[in-house]
Amino acid sequence: RVSTLENKVGNFKFTGDARLRYTGTEDGTKSKFDYRGRVKFQATVNDNTKAVIRLVGEKEFGKQARPKTAIDQVYVQHNLGKYATVTAGRQNLMLGNGLAYDDTLEGVVATFGKDKLNATVGYGYLMGGDTFEKLEKDANFEVNSYQVNYTPVENVAVKAFAVDFHNNKAGNTVVGKASNVKVVKDFHGVAADVNFGGHNQAWVGGEYVRAEQQSAAGEAWTAGLGYGEASMAKAGTWGVKAQYFDVKGQAPLYSSTWNFVNTDQKGFLATVDYTVAKNVGLTAYATIDTKDQANKEKPESYRAQLNYKF
Repeated sequence: RVSTLENKVGNFKFTGDARLRYTGTEDGTKSKFDYRGRVKFQATVNDNTKAVIRLVGEKEFGKQARPKTAIDQVYVQHNLGKYATVTAGRQNLMLGNGLAYDDTLEGVVATFGKDKLNATVGYGYLMGGDTFEKLEKDANFEVNSYQVNYTPVENVAVKAFAVDFHNNKAGNTVVGKASNVKVVKDFHGVAADVNFGGHNQAWVGGEYVRAEQQSAAGEAWTAGLGYGEASMAKAGTWGVKAQYFDVKGQAPLYSSTWNFVNTDQKGFLATVDYTVAKNVGLTAYATIDTKDQANKEKPESYRAQLNYKF
């Protein structure tokens, strides 16, 4: 019995993270201090299959409510030989480097190939961001995603992707209220990253996305420079980045990695990462010279957060 129990415990892996975050704006209209905790349970079913469940709880300090809790990931992943993997369930989907979408997909993703060259094909429903997360099933869109990742040399990475929306049972091509309508269009894009210098510490990269049938009004791009990289495993490591964003009004930003970046916006984003102690990291962000596409100034945003990994 003891041996059986040890084998069962040995099939499970528990990891998690916690975050304390302060977000503010120049005009003081959206300032808040919140916290989040996540715990991930991974079970090895057999040599080729694993099951994953992740729980999350978050809340704004001082707000009269219980912490919002949810299961934000639940999926099964199966290896089909050396060069193919299928993941089914509620999982994260990052397209390119995440300018257009880095959030939840409920569906199936298949990956084929090796580390140097591989492709992913996804099918299901996008569930993240203001556009999709509150939609009923019949109002949402089925989606196919396609991505190719290529690493020609060790310090260069290129990604190309495309997304196809279809079968909206409600017959809609837009979502949202009249004051904030979002046109849902197929989109495509490309991202590239190059590391160079001593130990590849310097970085230059960028990403471009475009909604189909929207001409220049559906475009968004970013380009940036950086140096260093903070590793949560090593205290004292650090990294800095400066990126420029230009996002048109109908660009397909549905749930971007960069929370401060919205449609009808352009400007700079500065990021600093520093590992305070092993598994404890500090990150700070700030927007600079933010304007809309008519060159009208917009309030700057900033954020500081402590991240704990366990």
